[in-house]
Amino acid sequence: MSEQSLAEKTVKIEKAIQKLIPHLNKNFVSWIGAIRNRDDSDKSCRDKQVQEYADGFKVTAGKKYVKIFNRNSIWGFVVIDNQTVLCKTSGSYFLAGDLLKAATLNQPTTNFSRGNLLTGKVDENGTRKPTAYPDYRPCWTGAV
Repeated sequence: MSEQSLAEKTVKIEKAIQKLIPHLNKNFVSWIGAIRNRDDSDKSCRDKQVQEYADGFKVTAGKKYVKIFNRNSIWGFVVIDNQTVLCKTSGSYFLAGDLLKAATLNQPTTNFSRGNLLTGKVDENGTRKPTAYPDYRPCWTGAV
């Protein structure tokens, strides 16, 4: 069996991201519902925000990471290949599909993975407790 090319691995990551996005949208809608006026007087404004958030996703691939953007902000990074990104905390390498929080527009934090899009499950329990690796919690604000 031949090893997958970088392009094939990137496509696999991008498909996993497309499965993540509806969960992020759901989390955003939940947050919007929590801040909406009780009398719903801001309904049209909030509905517009929901639509802008849902339409704002963009995915770009680099050599080591796939970046997930929403509008003008970086949401997070996903590692494309094993043995390419070193974890500062453990000294071992991240795995393909590992979700990393953004440190800057062009750099992820490399202290620990926030889950794995390829092997983990979505944890939508809504608690602030950390999920067990490789599971991940979708949060509209970024990889947590």
